[in-house]
Amino acid sequence: MHFKDLRDFIPAALDGFKQVKEEGSTGKYGDVQVSEAKRTFAQEEGREVSVRIVDTTMAEELGRAIKAAAEEAADRPETDPSRPLFLSDAVGFVRWDPSRSDPDEARAEATLWVGGRFVVAVSSQGFDGTSEVRGVARALDLAGLSKLRLDATRRVH
Repeated sequence: MHFKDLRDFIPAALDGFKQVKEEGSTGKYGDVQVSEAKRTFAQEEGREVSVRIVDTTMAEELGRAIKAAAEEAADRPETDPSRPLFLSDAVGFVRWDPSRSDPDEARAEATLWVGGRFVVAVSSQGFDGTSEVRGVARALDLAGLSKLRLDATRRVH
């Protein structure tokens, strides 16, 4: 799938943020094919949120790893910032890396496995926890992205 198709599933804007960067690429490296689309948003205080969608022929292996990480952490309490996400169209794990020396360097990332094909990563910097990445991840059109997979599969066959 071309990165321009993926880009349609990344928000064009986030409330309270300004879009500062947009990237995308599609390439083939031997037997591995990869398409990636990414947008980065920022606030004046140095806080950032990025949304990235990856489609690759290595998706099956990545999907197994993401699901395993989420299932391994499934019993974490609701208050744990690294509690996994189990959404209707995706499953994912959440990482939280608080910076002890500089709160502006704190990082969070939600990595989701969507529709049996796509890896979606929502990352943030400068926030005190994972609520920002969780909120953005939940607001994405994951059902539409899953449908994109089905539509692409139908076109191939």
